[in-house]
Amino acid sequence: MSESVLPHTGAPDPGKLISAVLAVSVHVVLAVILIFGVRWQNRPAAPVEVELVRSLPATTPAARPPPPKPLPEVKPAPEVKPPPRVEVKPPPKPDIAIKDKEKPKEKPKETPKPPPPDPQAEREKEREQERAEERKLMQQQLARESQRITQNMAAQEVDRLNRELRDTQAKAAQERASKDWGDAIRAQVRKHIVLPPGTTGHPEAIFQVNLLPDGDVMEAKLKKSTGNPALDAAIERAIFKAAPLPKPANPGAFQRDLKLTFRPLDD
Repeated sequence: MSESVLPHTGAPDPGKLISAVLAVSVHVVLAVILIFGVRWQNRPAAPVEVELVRSLPATTPAARPPPPKPLPEVKPAPEVKPPPRVEVKPPPKPDIAIKDKEKPKEKPKETPKPPPPDPQAEREKEREQERAEERKLMQQQLARESQRITQNMAAQEVDRLNRELRDTQAKAAQERASKDWGDAIRAQVRKHIVLPPGTTGHPEAIFQVNLLPDGDVMEAKLKKSTGNPALDAAIERAIFKAAPLPKPANPGAFQRDLKLTFRPLDD
């Protein structure tokens, strides 16, 4: 199959023409955007219409459309300068200050006069004060009395404790003096005891001795036997031989009836 070839007439190619038109249109649109985008606050930009033409089908030279008309030249808008800034100065202060008007003085409010005192209420108030004073004096008197009683009781307790302490000390001293006196009598009696033959063990005899103040022996009674009558008789004879017996160092420790314990083999 043979293809028909269009003769070359020297006319411009329609596809290239359309591409050139599109390129020019895009540049014009960009220029318009740049120009009017900067001055949009001062003057609105004029609308620009751009007609886009699709590529035409291949036709004969006779059916080719006429070339597009050139677009009108868009002039940039003139630059609008802002008006000069005017500085507003504050008004000068007046030399003489205006004084505030003096406020009218308020009249002092009259305080209401108190009602006249009630004589009955006054007398009741005085009686109440007197009763309060009486109660106060009574409380003070009770406090003083309670303090006095407490002090007396404390003093009595202190005296009682002191007496008990003195009695205990005196009793201990007397017991110590009595023991020392008894040891002295036993030591002197021991010197006069003659032990019977065959005496052994730990014999113990208790005698109640009746004494005179000068140490003489009035009587010696056996209260507990050693179990050896000969030894009991030897101790009794020694008590009378040792008279007069020693006197106590403390005269208050003297006793007329003295109970003495003798252990001849232990002394």
